[in-house]
Amino acid sequence: MKVTRIFVHPIKSCKGTSVQSSEYTPQGLKYDRMFVIVDKETHNMYTARDVPKMVLIHPQVHPDTDAATGGALEIRFPEDSGIDTIQVALQPNDKLLDTWPRLEDVQIWSSTTDAHVAPALEGSSSEDPSLALSRYLDRDVLLVYKGRTTRYFTNDKMNLKGPTAFQDGYPILIATEESLRDVETKVDLSASGAEGWAIPGVVNGGWNGDIAMERFRPNIVLEGSGTPYAEEEWEEIGFHRAPDAENEQGEGGASSPYGRLVCISKCTRCRLPNIDPENGVQHAHVPYKVLAKYRRVDTVKKALPCFGINSVACESGVYKVGDVVRVRKMMNVTS
Repeated sequence: MKVTRIFVHPIKSCKGTSVQSSEYTPQGLKYDRMFVIVDKETHNMYTARDVPKMVLIHPQVHPDTDAATGGALEIRFPEDSGIDTIQVALQPNDKLLDTWPRLEDVQIWSSTTDAHVAPALEGSSSEDPSLALSRYLDRDVLLVYKGRTTRYFTNDKMNLKGPTAFQDGYPILIATEESLRDVETKVDLSASGAEGWAIPGVVNGGWNGDIAMERFRPNIVLEGSGTPYAEEEWEEIGFHRAPDAENEQGEGGASSPYGRLVCISKCTRCRLPNIDPENGVQHAHVPYKVLAKYRRVDTVKKALPCFGINSVACESGVYKVGDVVRVRKMMNVTS
């Protein structure tokens, strides 16, 4: 298999950015979901489940590792919003972070963690980020950056515990091109009214479009698994540099493995993938109801359909588009 796409989502539930490479640690991809938008009073998170047009907010990273700010996070809004681009520090060092107001009770689902309210980047002409976001979202919100208290994921079945930022659960989400194509095929069957697949609101013109991978908000996309949903059978995969003139080639024409990733669980889905990442419009049924017809395969959350696999990196390093990926261990079978 090969890595075909890598996505980083600096602000939870806002537009992701496709990159050619990304540093990673066991906490996830660098810059991924380090910011979240929360209610000004309750400090509960907002996601596109609550406000679909959040997917049209476009954060872009501009690193500067020598600066106290770590660079700039530039946040762009749709042109018709009338809101100018804003800027905040991308990765503030401890000294700078201590000058930002601290919250101790930011709520991410059932967990509570600390965070700091992000001001406008010093020296920029940016409006206060929280005020700009409040105007766009039509509610009083704060833009906050993950604090230094570690937030953990746990998995008792696999005896795993590790750090995470503002991800829903686990640090890295893997998806495959084969699985996406299968979803597209099933949606087409539904739209055409094929026997056993017709869904009111999808058939007879209720759907006419594409299913973009961005709807599912993965971090790493692979191709070459051979069959849809093969990823659900993996326990561990290894990343290798694709062969080139500077690489020492190993078995299969790729470099020696440089990183391992443990696959933890199937990713159960809500209706967030129904939101079109291009226009922020939420369809009532696609792809959720189509997935629900045949992808309720999780043994715990049996009512929810699945797409993708939750994962955690075992080391730190850099993922690159084009990297070769091999399955090191199948569920309950060592290879």
